[in-house]
Amino acid sequence: MLLSMEEFRAFQPKKPTYALFGWPLGHTMSPELHAQLFEASGQDAAYIGVAVPPDDLAEAFDLAKAKLRGINCTIPHKKAVIELLDGVDTAARDLHSVNTVAFRDGKAIGYNTDMSRVAPKAHMTSAIWSWNPVYENVVEKVRAGTWKNGSFWYGMETGVVDIAPYGPMVPQNVRDLTDAAKADIKSGKLVVFTGPIKDQKGVERIPTGTVPSDKELLGMDWFVEGVIGTIN
Repeated sequence: MLLSMEEFRAFQPKKPTYALFGWPLGHTMSPELHAQLFEASGQDAAYIGVAVPPDDLAEAFDLAKAKLRGINCTIPHKKAVIELLDGVDTAARDLHSVNTVAFRDGKAIGYNTDMSRVAPKAHMTSAIWSWNPVYENVVEKVRAGTWKNGSFWYGMETGVVDIAPYGPMVPQNVRDLTDAAKADIKSGKLVVFTGPIKDQKGVERIPTGTVPSDKELLGMDWFVEGVIGTIN
């Protein structure tokens, strides 16, 4: 379920409910994925998405404290939400980024979590980010007088992007294949979005041998072949 701010103001949960705050949110699969996680872990709970414009974050946060058990935050709210919190976990403070907020005893505590603690029997792995290499790179260049503003795309080879530890249900052969793929990505041997790549309807979107630019990847408005879902 995806709600607008107007719909969220009127929303009244019928069971313990959690939400994803972001702007925009037309592409998210989080409600469906979390519904499966709740079912797999035996929790009678619901998960919704709320499209929260940046100017409405404070209001949406107050509504969430009154109605929800917790929220996840995605772009552009991961940093802005920090000033609304009563406390921040050490990992989230070090990363200057909050993706999970728990409402407990009238207080809002921010975390940066890979979700393994939420559904330990269903969580296979997830994407994680460490901003330390980014900050170190920026600080070193500022000190050296060589820093220039620009757009940057940090990959696995930089240590910024990784995946969380595997869940217990992931078999060893899958772990081995994944570790090998990670090594190839880091070395540049494997470029994930090299064509040919087709969309859900089987239409070739990226021709054979073509590597799309960062701008083209950011502008993707389609799902690759095999992904279930729609983009509104």
